[in-house]
Amino acid sequence: MDNEDMNTDGTSIGNPVNAGFGGINGDQHGNWITGYSGSCGYTTSLNAELLAIYFGMNLAWNLGYKTIVCESDSKVALDLIMKGINSTHPYAPLIQKIEALRRQA
Repeated sequence: MDNEDMNTDGTSIGNPVNAGFGGINGDQHGNWITGYSGSCGYTTSLNAELLAIYFGMNLAWNLGYKTIVCESDSKVALDLIMKGINSTHPYAPLIQKIEALRRQA
């Protein structure tokens, strides 16, 4: 199967507050495949960004895409995923789930 492009975003007005996330998944030619959104409850903007990435990757994986290009406006979230974190980080379990999806490819 071809690559999938995933555009994600988390949103909150303030930190922490009730937050949400969403994204779209499209093929390598820019064609829309699916979209998703959800509520994070009372949390930080960073957690919302990480949840957007996790749900988008999980959706893409379940649709059969194994090569995913993730686009996010959160450099902090992407750095945590790419550079790794220690187990005491407050979002370590979520980041570890994202890393597990990355390793499955």
